[in-house]
Amino acid sequence: MPFNPLIKAADIRAGLKNSSHFLNPDVSKNTLCLSDMVGMGKDMGVHFISLPPNKSGRTSPPLRRQ
Repeated sequence: MPFNPLIKAADIRAGLKNSSHFLNPDVSKNTLCLSDMVGMGKDMGVHFISLPPNKSGRTSPPLRRQ
């Protein structure tokens, strides 16, 4: 694949794949490997991850320093 660093927003939206988190199947995320789309090779990875509202899966209270 030739190197082309420009990706259109429509291509990003079309390439998003929905998956669940391996530890919590109730959490969903949309992911896309941007580095593969532009032909960066296997040495570097750049990923686009989108979490839907209220689906972050955080159930415990925030951690505090003491």
